Amino acid sequence: MWRRGLFLSATFLLMVAVSVGCKKKNFELGQDVISGEDQITSGSIDTFSIYTSSFRTDSVISSNRFFGILGSCNDPEFGTVNSEIYTQFRIINLAPTFDLPNITIDSVVLSMVYSGVYGSPGDQTIEVFQIDDTKEFSDTTDYYPFDEFQTTGTNLVVPGTETMYLDPNAVTYVDTTLVQSQLRIQLDTNFAWQLFNEANNNPASFADNDGFTEYFQGLKIRTNNGYQAPGEGGLFYFNLNEADSKIRIYYKSEGENRIYDLVINDVCADFNHIDFVEDMDVTSVINNPSLGQQTYYAQSFQSRGLVKIPGLDNIPSNAIVHSATLELPVQYQTGRPFEPGTELSVSLFTSSTDSTLVSDGSTIGLYSSGNKTFVINMRNYVQRIVSGEIENNGFIVSPLFFSNTMDRIVFNGPDTDKKLKPTFKITFSEF
Repeated sequence: MWRRGLFLSATFLLMVAVSVGCKKKNFELGQDVISGEDQITSGSIDTFSIYTSSFRTDSVISSNRFFGILGSCNDPEFGTVNSEIYTQFRIINLAPTFDLPNITIDSVVLSMVYSGVYGSPGDQTIEVFQIDDTKEFSDTTDYYPFDEFQTTGTNLVVPGTETMYLDPNAVTYVDTTLVQSQLRIQLDTNFAWQLFNEANNNPASFADNDGFTEYFQGLKIRTNNGYQAPGEGGLFYFNLNEADSKIRIYYKSEGENRIYDLVINDVCADFNHIDFVEDMDVTSVINNPSLGQQTYYAQSFQSRGLVKIPGLDNIPSNAIVHSATLELPVQYQTGRPFEPGTELSVSLFTSSTDSTLVSDGSTIGLYSSGNKTFVINMRNYVQRIVSGEIENNGFIVSPLFFSNTMDRIVFNGPDTDKKLKPTFKITFSEF
């Protein structure tokens, strides 16, 4: 099951290895490489000024992610979040023929295999609509959280079954067979009749998958939950590429039980459409970055935290950084549903004129549940800044899987009134 959430913060202390006069001091880094006569060390202890804020992230791709994300919740820190799934389907049995006069349709089931939840299990009201748009739904196109397609407007979920208890740990049986936990949505049998009639009347629509996806663009799956109190709800992760994520039509032909499947596979287009109704505190920090000195935020798909340490520019360019550790305490009460995750992403802007993010892939914050703090080994980034290889434009902190989960983070800024403040410690030698 998927872990969730992350949190950050900052105020900072520079600690430097010092060697004075002729007093010998051992340095682990390069101590067997640099001769004594070539080694010159100097140092100081200083306190850095830290600036923390949040900023909006645009153009985050939400198509073909790890998970389809469905559900809504009212996060007391971040406000209401609602996520919908748009997905194509494919056929594996091409050019079918259906003996319509001798067919009875028993049921139609849309199933999606659970991968986890951010928030809490509980009742959610589900609606399913058939996509009907003039624009093409393509697996070669990038889609974003704000994208959407027109639909027929007819809810395909069988009336009376719309409200379901969603739980990734639910035990699921199909007939008498235990299967992996999945959400199973009953669809109107008229949907199956529509497909069967099309297969018989227009065989080209079922001759291959290009013809099928042109005829049937796919489905929009959403929740319609109305008001949720702060702390209520959940956003559920589904593995759409699992074999059991599909539409299955159960029918009888001349009294014989049969099935026909529409599958979701790795060539199907799919994306998450996500709506955010932000809490005013988050919006205020984004609109007025100076407020981030107390508390700042990051939320998957839409906002990141920024930590600036201008004092790094004062470290001599010939310094060798032995260690640089950033500790970011988080705001989280044990037992709350929107818990922090286990890892944190740290990246940088390419330059002061280019907002493209770059990451070395190895600088990851690891969460300590005991003191509710992320600990990050920043040595690689700091050495590159000190050496002049990259600009010191600040560190961007985000949930590790920023475009794949719904994690969010609350950071303490350097002026926080909370007990724990972020710290930064660096040890270096100057040669």
